[in-house]
Amino acid sequence: MQGQRKVRIGQRLPRAFFRGVILVRLGNRSIAMSESLIELIYECAFLPELWDKVLDQLAGIADARGGALYFPGPDGLRWKASDGLRGLVADYVDGGWAGRTKRRERISTLKPKGFVSDKQLFSQEDLEQDPIYRDFLWPRGFGWAAAARLPLGREGSAVLSLERDYARGPLERTTLDQLDELHPHLMRSAQIAARLRFERARLTTETLALLGHPALVVDFQGRALAANDLIQEKQNFVRWLATDRIALRDKSADKLLKEALKRLSGNAVVGKHCFPAGGRDGEDRSLVHVIPIAGKARDIFGGSALIMLSPVNPPTAPSLSLIQAMFGLSPREARVAQGLAEGATLDEIAAEAKVSRNTVRSQLRGVLEKTGCNRQAEVVALLSRLTLSADVA
Repeated sequence: MQGQRKVRIGQRLPRAFFRGVILVRLGNRSIAMSESLIELIYECAFLPELWDKVLDQLAGIADARGGALYFPGPDGLRWKASDGLRGLVADYVDGGWAGRTKRRERISTLKPKGFVSDKQLFSQEDLEQDPIYRDFLWPRGFGWAAAARLPLGREGSAVLSLERDYARGPLERTTLDQLDELHPHLMRSAQIAARLRFERARLTTETLALLGHPALVVDFQGRALAANDLIQEKQNFVRWLATDRIALRDKSADKLLKEALKRLSGNAVVGKHCFPAGGRDGEDRSLVHVIPIAGKARDIFGGSALIMLSPVNPPTAPSLSLIQAMFGLSPREARVAQGLAEGATLDEIAAEAKVSRNTVRSQLRGVLEKTGCNRQAEVVALLSRLTLSADVA
C-alpha cells in the first residue's frame, strides 16, 4: 500500500517512523497503516470525487480487484467505483442485478460494526443458489468480497464493497480486521458529507429569505432538506406531507415539479424548470423556479434542488402623463394605451371609461397611428420597453 513500510515483529523503530503512521493491532502482529489514507477518507466528505482513490486503496488492502460504493436514489442505485471495478458495477446496476440477490439485503440488516465477508453472509448452498454469484460474479471471475454498511441517519445507508477474484479465495479474518480499523472513519466521513449537505441547504434558504424570496431545498424525491420562514407561510401554494415531503397544491404545477426533479436526478438540465402555479383559492399565482444545486455538493449521497417562488405581478404601465408626452396622445387615447399595457381588453377599457366599445376602437386607431404600431401587441411591447427605461433612469 502506498505510504506503508514493513514492520518486523520485535523490531525497534525510530520515533520519527511513527509520524504519519498508525499501528493496527492484528492478533499478535502489528501492521503500519498510512495516516494519509485516513486523511483522504475525511477529505471525501468535502470532495466526493476523491472516493475513487479511497476505494482503490481499500481494494489494495483487501487484495481485491476494486471497490464500489452504493447509495439508493429515487432513480435507482447511485454508485462510485475504482477503475478496476467500474465496468462490473455498471453492468450490475444497469442489468438490474441488485434486485436479484439477497446480498445487499443481508448487509443492510447488519449492525454497522465493520466489514463482513461472503462466508459470514451466506452458506455455500446459499452462494450456489444466489443469482448474483452463480450467473453474474462467478462467470466474470469474481466471487469473494468484503462489504460494510455506512449508516447516514435520515439519508438511509450506503454500502461499500471490495470485490476479489474467485481464485484468490475468501477474505481472511486478519484482512477484515485491518479494514475494520478504517470503518469508523469511512462512516464518519459519509455522515459528515450528509450533514454538510443539510447545512448548505439551510444557509441557501436563509440567504434567500434575507432577499425576500420564499424558498426551500429538496432532494430529488421531493423531501425538504431546509426551508425558510417565508416559504412556510405559503400554505396557499405548498402542502407539507409525511416524511418531510412537499407538494404544490396546483396539481398541474406539482406534476411539472416532479418531472423537473426527475430530470435533475439524471443530471439533465433541459426541460421546464420554471412554471406558474396557482394558489388554493385559484386566483393568487406565483412562478415556481426549480434550480439544480450543482458542483461538488452533488455527490453519491444525493443531489438537491432549490425551489423558489416569485409572485406573478400584474403588468405595469407608464403613467398617463408620460404616455401623452412621449407620443402626443390625447388623454382618452393615453388611457386606452395604458389599459392595454396593464393587460386589459377593449371591453374592459370601455366598461371602465363608461363608453362604447366602438368609441374605444376609434381611440385605439389613434394610438396605433401616433405610436407607429400596427397591432395592439406592438403597443404593449412598446410601452413595456418604456417602463423598463423609466425604471433604469
